[in-house]
Amino acid sequence: MGLGLVVYVRDFIESNFDFGLTFLDKEAGLDSVVTVTMLLAMPVGFAFTLVSVAGRVVMNEQAPQEAQGRVFAVQMALGDFVALLPLLLVGVVADVVGVRATLLAASIGAVGMASYLTFSSRFGPPGGRSPPQIGPEPPAGAKMSDTDNAPD
Repeated sequence: MGLGLVVYVRDFIESNFDFGLTFLDKEAGLDSVVTVTMLLAMPVGFAFTLVSVAGRVVMNEQAPQEAQGRVFAVQMALGDFVALLPLLLVGVVADVVGVRATLLAASIGAVGMASYLTFSSRFGPPGGRSPPQIGPEPPAGAKMSDTDNAPD
């Protein structure tokens, strides 16, 4: 999503701050869009890594031990298959309407889909409850007091 808005981020930075992007563009011959893309790629890549690792942890905890190999193989195969059609579609749309409009539409679509998946009753936490806590289980019969949850 961040890389889909790179041109607008660059325009905002150039109009409000003086970080030398215009110098790089005029004197060094390096397009400022490329510079901003490289700068945004680092935090976007790091965020993707965090989300990917968290997803693997959840799958690893939910899948039975004897089926984990099959679960991860099917997940990777389905991920590759499902990613193919949107890539082809986005390529055709970018040729027809332009790259800028395509990236903006993809960004807006990603935000909309993330919002739907986060706040919908179908895909959100079951019954409006918060997700289960990950960590060591308290001993059987142990009751948690209010002081157990208090910050130190």
